[in-house]
Amino acid sequence: MPRDEVHAIVGVVVLIPVLYLAWERLSSSDVLLFTLAYLFSLLWLSPDLDLDRGSRSMRRWGILAAIWIPYAKLMRHRGLSHSLVAGFVSRLAYLGVFLLPIILLTEHRLNLNLTTASVGVFILGMWVPHALHVLLDRLDEALGGRL
Repeated sequence: MPRDEVHAIVGVVVLIPVLYLAWERLSSSDVLLFTLAYLFSLLWLSPDLDLDRGSRSMRRWGILAAIWIPYAKLMRHRGLSHSLVAGFVSRLAYLGVFLLPIILLTEHRLNLNLTTASVGVFILGMWVPHALHVLLDRLDEALGGRL
């Protein structure tokens, strides 16, 4: 399994050309939204949240790591959580259980005027680091654990 640093370095290196392409095609607010979603996903929504509390992915959450303990117990490492689609959806849905009440309570104060395109940009920004992580793990496995 590649070390967490490998995932982070590859994630940042890939972000640079992606932002260049995005800057030419998206509004500046959508580029910012994509970047924030990308970095949040890269650092805090790693597929490795299926590991125990000692993992770097869990430690980044600080005291809030406790919310991920049931998720880690439900998911076998590199099982469903490392699926390109189902793993991503499982973490978003799991996190949504905790965020939905907060969003509903503060919805009138947020006044988010999001378009369908912006929601798509946000989801893509969250998914790309997940896909990179999964693909790096698969490459590492194919190379016999050399990454």
